[in-house]
Amino acid sequence: MNEREKTQLNSDFKDYIKANDAEHTLDSYRRTMEGVLGNPYINDLGSLFSDWQGHATISMKRAFFSISALSIIQIFVFGEAFLAQLGILGVEATPTNTVRLLIVVTVSLLCSGALYLAAINRDKANRNYKATRLTKQLDAHLNAEKELREIYDKFRVDTNNTSGTFATALIGPSVFKSKYERYRNLQSILHHYQHLIKPSQRKQWLLDKYDIFVIPTIGILAIILMWLFWLLCQTECQSDMEARNSLYLSSPSLNFMTTGKA
Repeated sequence: MNEREKTQLNSDFKDYIKANDAEHTLDSYRRTMEGVLGNPYINDLGSLFSDWQGHATISMKRAFFSISALSIIQIFVFGEAFLAQLGILGVEATPTNTVRLLIVVTVSLLCSGALYLAAINRDKANRNYKATRLTKQLDAHLNAEKELREIYDKFRVDTNNTSGTFATALIGPSVFKSKYERYRNLQSILHHYQHLIKPSQRKQWLLDKYDIFVIPTIGILAIILMWLFWLLCQTECQSDMEARNSLYLSSPSLNFMTTGKA
């Protein structure tokens, strides 16, 4: 299309909108477009959903998860020898300081877990603050554009217009370069949101739940298992001691010493 045809198409489309009392749809489209492009977080659209945790939070998560997972793996691999022979996390522990070491590891896990939860909830609140308004604006604009495109499709049928595009009918001649650039920029954002972000929101929701609930649960499980195996070790040691005492008391040498009879 030449510039004159583009100008005429734009004028005819505006007249068609007025004739069908659809000016509110065009106003809604423009208003929501300005809202999306004017949002200060629009350039961070991708990271708001997939890379929203801070570096400090990620470091805390790795440390907390590593200690918790290592404790659980060591318990299941070595069983009761976890405390009796290896100590905790590879640190040899004598019977006198095992409880102290258990307390130190427990307090460390609880403190690091609390710091991690505080950090990730802070990051999540910050992400939600930025993302909630932006997603509402994007969804509102998608709805407004859908309605306007439906009007454009009817316009093409009613006027038997087979040339031009939606952008041409909306903007007009190529002299409005800035408007076309804004339109292309907006379409790129909408495509990214529709085809990349929205389809992966369910997956991202599951990952968020994993970070917030599953990882702390692993830490709690590690603490419970450590103390449980410590109790099992105590019970087994007590049983062994009672068995040795019983064997000693029933030995012939002890009977000879106490009764004088062989």
